[in-house]
Amino acid sequence: MKIFAIGDTAWWPHVGREPITAICSICFGQRKVTLILGNKEHVLLDCDYCGKGYKGPQGVETIYEFISRPEKVIITGIDIKESEQGIERTYYSGCHYFRELYETMEEAAAVCVTIKEKQELEESTRAEYIKANCKKNFAWNAGYHRRCAKKAREDAEYHERKAALCSARAKTGEESK
Repeated sequence: MKIFAIGDTAWWPHVGREPITAICSICFGQRKVTLILGNKEHVLLDCDYCGKGYKGPQGVETIYEFISRPEKVIITGIDIKESEQGIERTYYSGCHYFRELYETMEEAAAVCVTIKEKQELEESTRAEYIKANCKKNFAWNAGYHRRCAKKAREDAEYHERKAALCSARAKTGEESK
């Protein structure tokens, strides 16, 4: 691996997840949704999907997209540590630090591909890793899924009560809050 100096341009294999702001997949940016009741009445409600926290509906949601791309960096600092294991260099560019940088974009892109393939393999086999974990056997899984089913039934009952309340409000002409 090339040894870089301050002021050199290098390539970093940037792989990870980045937050991306997208239009809400439920209200499509309108901040409101229309609930059509079984009797064909329409109830206008604030979108709770993009309405997190005290701000209310925003019309957008944050999703995390997997990225894999080489990025150009200009080295602004170098930290060199020498030990019995050898010399370890940490390169800095602004407030970011890097242990592995490459001379060309092609080298960094090849590393990105390797890391991405490894990440995809890990994600595709995650269920198998969980099954192989001796601490979580099938008895634990059965208990977990029964607990989730019970909670889902309780949630369904709760939402049925809320839907009935919305229906009653719609009949009286109350505005949703």
